[in-house]
Amino acid sequence: MKDFPDLKDRNVVTTAGTTDERLLVKMNGEKAMNMNLISAKDHGQSFLILETGRAVAFVMDEPLLYGELTKAKSANDWTVVGTPLQTENYACMFRKDDPSFKTLADGVIADLMTSGRAEQLYKKWFQSPIPPRNINLNYPLSADMKDLYAHPNDKAFQ
Repeated sequence: MKDFPDLKDRNVVTTAGTTDERLLVKMNGEKAMNMNLISAKDHGQSFLILETGRAVAFVMDEPLLYGELTKAKSANDWTVVGTPLQTENYACMFRKDDPSFKTLADGVIADLMTSGRAEQLYKKWFQSPIPPRNINLNYPLSADMKDLYAHPNDKAFQ
């Protein structure tokens, strides 16, 4: 399994009520992939369905997949592959009528990104052992994020 075409005519699990479930249902219909979609109640159950061989893939947001890998009986048996269904970004929200606060927030965030401190924080929380259980997500920084750190902006991905 390397990407979505490999899932044609296969059992695929995702978590019920998620964006990924909605996008998989749409893809399955539009591309006539004939996937047997299994909707599990939560991410843990989704991974268990994969781990027990009842599905060939678990489709979900990358950070959540890397989190589930930390709970696997044998994490080395699994890998995260493929093109994301969609890029979703996190953001800050504040009053529209406060341009001075926006300027301040943009400046602080841009400084974190261009100074290298954002990448240091990323490594601390996504690529290093996290106390108290010392779990390491081993979640690599994507090329898109590296580019965003180099060129901060306030534009959405889509």
